Amino acid sequence: MRHQTILKTLIISLVMSLFLLSPVSAKGEMNLSPVPKPVAEYALPFPGLLPTHPLYFIKNLRDRFLILTTADPIRKSELFLLLSDKNLAMGIQLWNEQKKTESIKAFKQGENYMFQSVQKLIETKKTRTLPPGLIDKVELSSKKHEELVRGIIDSSTDSGDQDQLKEVLALVRQARSEISISK
Repeated sequence: MRHQTILKTLIISLVMSLFLLSPVSAKGEMNLSPVPKPVAEYALPFPGLLPTHPLYFIKNLRDRFLILTTADPIRKSELFLLLSDKNLAMGIQLWNEQKKTESIKAFKQGENYMFQSVQKLIETKKTRTLPPGLIDKVELSSKKHEELVRGIIDSSTDSGDQDQLKEVLALVRQARSEISISK
């Protein structure tokens, strides 16, 4: 008997929640929202020191040292991807601080790293098996890069900035097409 009471309560709760969560308004009309724009679900890392910081050169030296000393091509590709994502995050932060020149330099450097990551993966794939999901991760990152750079282009009013950002977007698209072909 007690189990039946609990079961009835659960069923009533379920039915009530369905009515409360339905997209139909009080007038019986469907509440349709516009289709959301697809967003790449990819979190960018914290950019660290910005080029405007006096100790940035140390970070830059460290990055170059890591690139030179990383021998494994898969690890090197992952390093290029990380540096690419960090430069994108850095560029966004600089853009928001109205430091457009430094921002565009960071975007370009980031997309060069993205392209190097893709090239290293393609080169490595010819000789050995890649870890599962690595190509998908690079592809998702490149989608996020394209989405964010396109958003900045759309928000920019300076045609000179837009032209330079379109060059950055071309680099992103080139990397994306390379990674798509290699799948």
